[in-house]
Amino acid sequence: MILSDAEVQHAIDRVQAAFPAFSEWTYHNAKDEEYFGFALWGCFQPNPEVLMPRTFFITLDTYEQQWSGHLTIGQHAYLWSSADMGDAHLVDSDPCDSVEGAIASLKSEMRKGVAESVYEIVSESLEALSSIRRNHSVIQQRQKAV
Repeated sequence: MILSDAEVQHAIDRVQAAFPAFSEWTYHNAKDEEYFGFALWGCFQPNPEVLMPRTFFITLDTYEQQWSGHLTIGQHAYLWSSADMGDAHLVDSDPCDSVEGAIASLKSEMRKGVAESVYEIVSESLEALSSIRRNHSVIQQRQKAV
């Protein structure tokens, strides 16, 4: 899908409002070997002062009459992005009928991903704590036996 100038501005306004920490918004508005049509992306570096900062990207793009959102690391999402080249898709939205729908879907998927990651971290921490307590109990029992 190719957008009119007004539609491009509408998409930029919506995505900037939805993701205020991201900057350097850029767009591509043509079908070619790298894009199915319109794509808009911005980047965020949580620690720009480090030698090799990680760069995260939000990309909103179109295919046919549908919008999709993507959270990637390394570079924005496009047809030839590849983990072999140092980038990775972290979260993708479901296809939606509007840019607003794609933003909402992407945010929802991002929340799910964070919740799953936090659950895994907490579970691993609880397992480690349980193991430490078991080991401490065994040590105490051995000390009493001596």
